[in-house]
Amino acid sequence: MKAPLARARRIPPLAALTFIVAVLVIFNGSNWRMMKLLEASKEEDLNRRVSSVTRVAAGSLSFPVFPDILYNLSGASAEEQAYQLDAFPDSIEYEALAQRVAGLKSGSGLAQILLLTTSGHVVADSNFRFLTGEPLPFAIDSQYLRSALQGRPATTPLYAWEGEHFQRDYQALVDDEGSTIGVVMGSVSADYLESLRQVRRQVLRLWVLSSVFLALLGFWLYRLFHYMARLERGALQKARVEAMGALAGGMAHELRNPLAIIRALAEEIEADQPAANRSSENSQDIVAETQRLSELVTHFLSLSHSPEASGGQVIDLNDEVEKVVQLVRKSALPETTFSTDLPPEHLHVSGEPRAIRQLLLNLLLNAGEALGGGVGTVEVTLRERRRIVELRIEDSGAGMSSKELGRAFEPFYTTKPTGTGLGLAISRGIAENLGGELKLESGRARGTVAVVTLPLAEDINSR
Repeated sequence: MKAPLARARRIPPLAALTFIVAVLVIFNGSNWRMMKLLEASKEEDLNRRVSSVTRVAAGSLSFPVFPDILYNLSGASAEEQAYQLDAFPDSIEYEALAQRVAGLKSGSGLAQILLLTTSGHVVADSNFRFLTGEPLPFAIDSQYLRSALQGRPATTPLYAWEGEHFQRDYQALVDDEGSTIGVVMGSVSADYLESLRQVRRQVLRLWVLSSVFLALLGFWLYRLFHYMARLERGALQKARVEAMGALAGGMAHELRNPLAIIRALAEEIEADQPAANRSSENSQDIVAETQRLSELVTHFLSLSHSPEASGGQVIDLNDEVEKVVQLVRKSALPETTFSTDLPPEHLHVSGEPRAIRQLLLNLLLNAGEALGGGVGTVEVTLRERRRIVELRIEDSGAGMSSKELGRAFEPFYTTKPTGTGLGLAISRGIAENLGGELKLESGRARGTVAVVTLPLAEDINSR
C-alpha cells in the first residue's frame, strides 16, 4: 500500500518536469523550424531572382542582334578564342559591348554579369574586374557552364566566395539557327544573410533566455511539489501520532493496573518457589514480559501528551548529556565505546528535564543498538552555533538506506527485530516541543548521525 502511495506522490513533480521539458522542446523546436523555413524561403527567392534576371539579361544581349565578336569566336577553338580576344579590348566594339553589359547589370540588380565564349573565356565583365580573354574565373562552376552550353540553364547553390555569399546562373545565347554562340553569367549577392544572422542571433538569445526561465520554473515547481509532499507526509505523520496519542491515553490507564497486578502476583509466586523450580523460571519470564509491556505502555503515554516546551526550567545541557551517557554506558556492551566532546562553557536550554532526558536516552540507545554486535563507537558532540545549540550523536554502525532514512520517523516503523518503532517518532516530537528539530543523516557503510538543534534558554525566554 505504501509503495503505490509513494509513487503517487512522485507523479506531480514528474508531471511538472515533463510539462516544462515538453514546452521547452516545442517552443525551441518551432523557432528552429521557423528559422529554417525562412532561410529556405529566402534562398528559393534568390534562386528565382537570379535565374529570371539572368534570362532577361541574355535576351537583352541578343536584341536587336548578337554581338559580332560572339559570331566570330563561335567556331574557333579555345586557343584561337583566347588569341582573338587579346586584341578585342582595343576595339570600338568592345567599348560599346562593355558599356552595354555594365548597363544591364545596373538596371537588373545583379551583382555581376559576365559575357563568356563557348569555351568559357571572358568577353566582357560588367564590373571590369576580369580581363577579356581570361578563362572562367569560377572554376567550381565548370559543370554549370557545360550544362548551359548543352541548352540547360543552370543555377549554382549559394556559396561563399572571397568573403561574400553569391548565387550564379548560366544562360546560353542561341542564334536563329539554334547554335550556341556564348553564355551569359548573372551573379546575385545574398545580401539578406546579414539580416538573417541578426534574426538568428535574436532567436538564439530568446532560446537561451526562455530555456533558462523554463529550467528555473521547472526547478522551482519541482521543489514546490517536493515541499508540498513533505508537508503532506509531516501532516499525515502528525495525525497518526495524535491518533495514537488519543488511543494511548485511553489504553495506558487500562493496561497499567492489570500489568502491575500480574507482575506483583508473578513476583509473589517466584518468591514462594525454589530457585531451580520450573514454576520459578516461568514466574521470572512473566515478570520480564510484564516489564517489557510496561515499557511499551510508557512509550504510549509519551505519545498521549507532549512534554512542556516553554515556561519550564533552565537546563544545563552539558550536565544532562554527561548523566545520560554515564547511564547508557553502564548498560551497554563492553565493546561499545561512548565518547563526549562538550564545550567548556555550559550551554543551557529551557524545558522539562524529563523530556530532555528521554530525548537523549532514546537517541543514545538507538545509536548503541545500531552497532549490531556492539563493536563500535558512539560520539556525542555539543556545540553552540549562532545562538543555537547543536547536539550530534554519531554511531559507527552500518547506516541506513535512503528508503529506511525516509521512513525513520514513522511510528511503528522499525528494522530491529524487537523494536517498537516509537523511539524516533517520540524523540522528534520532544525536540519540536522544545522549540527545535531533529534530523538524521545516514548512508550505507558510513553510520548514522542524529542532529538535534535547540534554541538557547535566553533566546526562548526573550520571545
